[in-house]
Amino acid sequence: MLRFVFCLLLTIISPVSKALDVLFVHSYHHEYAWVGTYYSAFKNTLKTTSLRDFEMDTKRLNHDSFQSQANKALAQIQQYQPKVVVLADDNAMKYLGQRLLDSGFHVVFMGVNANPRHYVQINDRLAGILERPLLKTAVNEAIRILPETKKIRVLMDAGITSSAIVESSFNGKMKQTIGWADVDVAWAKDYEHWQALVKESPDLGYDLLLIGNFAKLANKQGETISVPETARWTGKNSKIPVFSFWKYSVGAGMSIGGVVMSGADQGNAAAEITNAFLQNNRFVEPRIRRPQQGYYIFSRSELERWQINLPEDIAIQAIWQD
Repeated sequence: MLRFVFCLLLTIISPVSKALDVLFVHSYHHEYAWVGTYYSAFKNTLKTTSLRDFEMDTKRLNHDSFQSQANKALAQIQQYQPKVVVLADDNAMKYLGQRLLDSGFHVVFMGVNANPRHYVQINDRLAGILERPLLKTAVNEAIRILPETKKIRVLMDAGITSSAIVESSFNGKMKQTIGWADVDVAWAKDYEHWQALVKESPDLGYDLLLIGNFAKLANKQGETISVPETARWTGKNSKIPVFSFWKYSVGAGMSIGGVVMSGADQGNAAAEITNAFLQNNRFVEPRIRRPQQGYYIFSRSELERWQINLPEDIAIQAIWQD
């Protein structure tokens, strides 16, 4: 009887009685539309319910907090000893990737814009899906839709993801010519700066805006402005057409659309890699994969507002947001 009671107490006080299959670490937070899209797809595709997740929340927290958030995530990983750790987006990869590999964990990454080698030493315990926003394709398609375009401003926040996107998509160039259009990248340091950049663009000769990441914009009080609020303000106040390369900023009162990336594609691919590992106890080749090549999505109401007619070959492929 005493032995039974002793075993029962061990079971109760033990922090983990069974190893977890998957612990998912988000760079950001659940309320961010990108996270909601990819994580929903990931869970729907994953073939196990043995799953926990941790939000580093680095879109809303100050940079000084990133390391402590990574430490909290690492503490959970060490507690639960998951078979696989999934790292979403660049900050999770940057602050946790090499530490996890050094500790012997198997890691799946997704949503990483920079070359993974910038963050980790590649080995057979690492697999993942790259994120490659199709900026040049988005620019070329915007020019096809509006062929009189001569000057484009690409507008993003000043976060690590934006820097990685410019590095991977534009070879780090802030100014270049694509087709017959001059393309300039502008990074907004805060929400008020974003608003100023939007308002000044027509006076500087820009014909259209292409908006990218803007989830890390804070006002002068330090409050993070939500993605929908920024997208709606930009759509309402821009005097030139606004295109986007993320689905969450396309719609009535926001951007017109364009060639966009899907968070669902990233989540599905990461789950498929994870499923294969859980089945085979190793990563199958190719361990590092590229995403699908994006798709067209447009807002009917915004096209009508700007009196834009899509080329027929684009219109027949388009997904309509409203």
